Amino acid sequence: MAAQALSAETNESAFVDACALADVDDAAARHRGLEVNVGGVSLSFYRARDGTVTCVETACPHAGHRLCDGYAADPGDIEDLLPGTGVLATCPAHSYVYDTKSGVCLASFGAGAGRCVVRATRIDDDRVLVSAEASPETPPLALPKERSNAIGMRCVELALDEKFGSA
Repeated sequence: MAAQALSAETNESAFVDACALADVDDAAARHRGLEVNVGGVSLSFYRARDGTVTCVETACPHAGHRLCDGYAADPGDIEDLLPGTGVLATCPAHSYVYDTKSGVCLASFGAGAGRCVVRATRIDDDRVLVSAEASPETPPLALPKERSNAIGMRCVELALDEKFGSA
């Protein structure tokens, strides 16, 4: 794959080749994101069971840890708590949970959660293309603390089940 630069001068509708769809699928099968460096920017790609591919910049907005190394929960796993999200990326260091569709932190266990930088994706045959520009921010989500905590705990439970098996 030829490296392609992401720049502020690039047309907002420009997409660049990022990775093979099969590589994103392999990461998704392990409940992880796929980290790819595109034009000097570290990006993490996620794929939901419905086939949707989302992308965020890899560094956790809270403390800079690699989101792709944390558990990635399918939107269907929390649909009863909050429908319409993207894959939920859980920070491996502090268990903050980010929606890869909007960038919003849905669950945090402390202050300074921040918001992920989201990039639009497209599929072209077996390749994933990513926008050269960050997506516009969506309005903040006002979740009751109980729901936010329930989402966070669900993601932690899913990660523990994967690692240690169900009781």
